[in-house]
Amino acid sequence: MKPKCEEALFVLALAKPAAERSAWLDRECGADNALRARLSPSERDSLKKEQLAWINRRNLAAQVAKKNAHENPTDGADREVTKMTLARVTELEKRLKKGK
Repeated sequence: MKPKCEEALFVLALAKPAAERSAWLDRECGADNALRARLSPSERDSLKKEQLAWINRRNLAAQVAKKNAHENPTDGADREVTKMTLARVTELEKRLKKGK
């Protein structure tokens, strides 16, 4: 599997509840034990940092949208967060498909 696809796999795993994450990765990785091994703590840390950076960008964009919205600030922020989240999901799904 390509490195970017592995990153996408782990980022999607982060979205799962902790109790379900291991089983989800087992199902996604199948018999590819090497893939699971490559998701080492250092790799996980790198992927976690990437995801946290994205969350920070999303939150900042939501704050800006809220400040710029005149009639309903919450609605503007919600639209911006939804747009960014859908784009992120699409990006991660593309990474996974490239690796399979």
